[in-house]
Amino acid sequence: MTSIQNAVEDEFGDVDRLAIYNLLPSTSPSAVLPLGAIVAIKEPYYKRTADGGLFVRVDHPTDFVPLKPGNSIIPSSLAARITKKSTSALRLKECGNSAFKSGDFETAADFYSDALEVAGQGEDELKQDLHRNRAAANLRIGRYDLAITDALASLLPPGNTSETTRSVNIKALYRAGKAAYEMQDFNQAKRYFDQALELDGGHKEARAEIARTVKRISEQENGHYNFVVMAKSATMQHSQLDHSSFLRRTKVSQTDNRGRGLFSTERLVPGDIVFVEKAFNVAHRDGENISVLLNLNTDRISLGTHNLRLYGTIDKIIWNPTFAKNYLDLFDGGKFKREEEPKVIDGRVIVDTFQVQSIAELNGFGCPRVKSRDESDTNEKSLDHETSTGIWLQASYANHSCLPNVTRAFIGDMMIVHAVRDIPAGGEIFMGYLSPDIPFAERTKRLNDHYGFRCHCDLCQAEAEVPKVAVEKRARLSKEIKLFLSTNRLNSNDIGMIPGAKKARARQLLVEIRETYPKALFEQLPRLQCVEIGLWVAQSAMVKPQYALGKFIDVLRDLGYFVTIKGRNVTVDRRGAVQRVHAVHAAMYAAQCLAAIGNEGAALALESFGKGVFIAISGSEDGFAVEFGRS
Repeated sequence: MTSIQNAVEDEFGDVDRLAIYNLLPSTSPSAVLPLGAIVAIKEPYYKRTADGGLFVRVDHPTDFVPLKPGNSIIPSSLAARITKKSTSALRLKECGNSAFKSGDFETAADFYSDALEVAGQGEDELKQDLHRNRAAANLRIGRYDLAITDALASLLPPGNTSETTRSVNIKALYRAGKAAYEMQDFNQAKRYFDQALELDGGHKEARAEIARTVKRISEQENGHYNFVVMAKSATMQHSQLDHSSFLRRTKVSQTDNRGRGLFSTERLVPGDIVFVEKAFNVAHRDGENISVLLNLNTDRISLGTHNLRLYGTIDKIIWNPTFAKNYLDLFDGGKFKREEEPKVIDGRVIVDTFQVQSIAELNGFGCPRVKSRDESDTNEKSLDHETSTGIWLQASYANHSCLPNVTRAFIGDMMIVHAVRDIPAGGEIFMGYLSPDIPFAERTKRLNDHYGFRCHCDLCQAEAEVPKVAVEKRARLSKEIKLFLSTNRLNSNDIGMIPGAKKARARQLLVEIRETYPKALFEQLPRLQCVEIGLWVAQSAMVKPQYALGKFIDVLRDLGYFVTIKGRNVTVDRRGAVQRVHAVHAAMYAAQCLAAIGNEGAALALESFGKGVFIAISGSEDGFAVEFGRS
């Protein structure tokens, strides 16, 4: 809904307004449409404005091309207005250096490009300097593919062993390594840094980068992370973390009837790390204003960070063909033309903004600003305007189930995914796009309207057979339970003084809502609307540990965990498990009850189970002892 605008005049003297959309909010209007600039618009079209006029609208930033003096497509009547200054390549290089020092890296890159255009024969050394300098500028503005190309183009012949040659080649290799690192190509980054150290083994910056890169390779190959340290490092100001993705336990393959999906490459058991992935792009709410994204193709309005996610993704893939190829491979709804390789024209990847947005809508994830459980849980794939949103490429290939076999958590821009139950080698990995707590009819409608499919998981098949009268009764009881819980909050110090009438009312509500889950249909499935009232009933009975223990085990059963305690041994059948913090509470309270009746062995086993669920929904064990540890 917002654009950069200016008045424009064509070769015939006609004047209109020009509006360029879908640029980063940080983009300076004067840098896009400065006074006197000559620009070309690909596939131009008029759009009616709110004030009843017309303007030339550009939705795809790559359809907008600033033209330099002397460009052959500039009409003669416009070209005549421009006085082409004869500026040497050396002078343009100095202008670029000045812009670089002032922090205007985009202008610096433009000056270096202009200098390369006018540099003549016999100025090879100057050209190499320009490539090297432009590599540094491109590195600063996230144009990593271009930075690598420039850095390698600036290398001097290896036969020259002078100190100057070694110095400039070290700079070039170091910049190529830094760019490869930012592209998560850590093995290639290490090769560049190794080559730099071969020229000067004492180069401090290259040695530091080697050490950092080796850590990333270890994470990438072995999944070696210290999640507690990672969690402590994530803050509001530092949410883009310096870590790599661990993906070797998963692969993308074709499914029988759901397009592509994500599959395990080895057997996984509950609690195993399935994968860890760094975000492709994350957008956070900036300030108090609520942003709006209006999609003219779909007539859909999105509130929150969806617009920032769109702009950031466009800016990232325009300048990086490697990123563009990976992003544009994701499912876009099947309405757009797909290319084997991104097309690069006029120095930029050609992108369809509406395709980029369609991919984001179908593959975006809601996420916390810093880490999971710092805010309300983010169980949906796309959430409301209060949340941050992001794109994780590998995770996007996972298909949906209302009973997912993995749980995702977030630390900064890292997604950590754990197995909920056994997943065989070659088994498909399922995530939840929407929370199974959402009533079946609403959940089905939202999945169909937004993603275009109907879920056929065991839970949905069971819900589809629940009689209408039971569905209506459950909806009514859910409202009553919500009201009861909001007006009867439990305080651990007052549990012994809860009036018997309130306990009886809670037990009655629990019995009635469990009746809305027919045993024949839900014998092995979760009964999620029973969980919160069940937890209240169990906690209110803590003065009788043996009795309360059974109630907490019932809460775990309502979450799909079927717990059996035989002496000191505890077994948990997770076939229908839904990972929620309520499971941690139920397990830890049950452990307290077991300890109170003298079964410390079973208590420790349930504590271990609760800790495992906590790690899966939080990303690390950081905070577990403080929140749930037994005194």
